[in-house]
Amino acid sequence: MSRNLVVAKTIQKELSVILQEKINADLGVVSVARVEVTNDLSHAKIYLSFFGKNRTDRFERIEKAKGFIRTELAHVLKMRHVPDLHFVNDYSLEEGDRIINKINQLNIPDAE
Repeated sequence: MSRNLVVAKTIQKELSVILQEKINADLGVVSVARVEVTNDLSHAKIYLSFFGKNRTDRFERIEKAKGFIRTELAHVLKMRHVPDLHFVNDYSLEEGDRIINKINQLNIPDAE
């Protein structure tokens, strides 16, 4: 497994813990959908999925806590330089739900 993949998976796992246990400012359910790390490990793009309402407000609170999050990750990653964090709203779960609802509305009879 490449170093980039190990760092990305570690960030994904630890960020989930940080969001739930250390920030938890009424964030509700937030999922770290995936993490992409650049080849030089200087940047990490973090895709966040939110369940429920007030997505924008919760996303902004996480953005404001970026410095704290990097500090917490530094304790775990044991790297000289922790990657810069770039958060991205991930709408794939909502899109999947929308598609499933559309399919269910078609009322296609079972082919028996």
